[in-house]
Amino acid sequence: MSVKKEIEKKIRYAQKGKMYIMSDFSNLGEYNNIKINIQNLVKEGKLQKIYTGIYMKPNYAEFLKIDLPPNIYDLIQTYARKFNWTITPSGNTAMNMLGLDTQVPAKINYISTGPTRTINIDGRQIHFRHKSLRDSNYSQPTALLIEGLKTFREKYGLEHIDDTILITINNRFTDEQMNKIEKEALTTRAWIRDLIKRMQVLRSREKNK
Repeated sequence: MSVKKEIEKKIRYAQKGKMYIMSDFSNLGEYNNIKINIQNLVKEGKLQKIYTGIYMKPNYAEFLKIDLPPNIYDLIQTYARKFNWTITPSGNTAMNMLGLDTQVPAKINYISTGPTRTINIDGRQIHFRHKSLRDSNYSQPTALLIEGLKTFREKYGLEHIDDTILITINNRFTDEQMNKIEKEALTTRAWIRDLIKRMQVLRSREKNK
């Protein structure tokens, strides 16, 4: 089977909107050959180039009769994966993703194990701030929760993180994720650990209603 057919096969069974980088096809042949075949698939409309070195399986919406744009957060994660960075939403972006801020931030902020860098993707400004791996080695849900709580405290004060806020955050995570967060957060700040324990109490109370 040709390299092009192998790539097409991989794409065919993928979910609409799935994103790829060149290394996703590295087991199929030489780099230049893969690059040429991907370019041909873009011309044929079987892939979309959405950023330098990032491609997406078209996400065609039948009811709208249009190709839907890429999910910005999936695109950012794919960009980081391209460079083998670990990233975590930070600042207002983390608060927005936790449901603590309904206003979509003009600039999307992430901490990253890569270099500090600001880029523009799909008309949005993305800022990556370098932070050591030691501070970024939690799983994504744990890192998101910690960053969101830190930002909320800085903006509004610890005294304003009440049960209503904690319930809002709780709704963003599954039981499995919260159990993992509680275990991973043992090494974080005491006030964050206390809030996570409170979240678990509220979660248990909600189940027993």
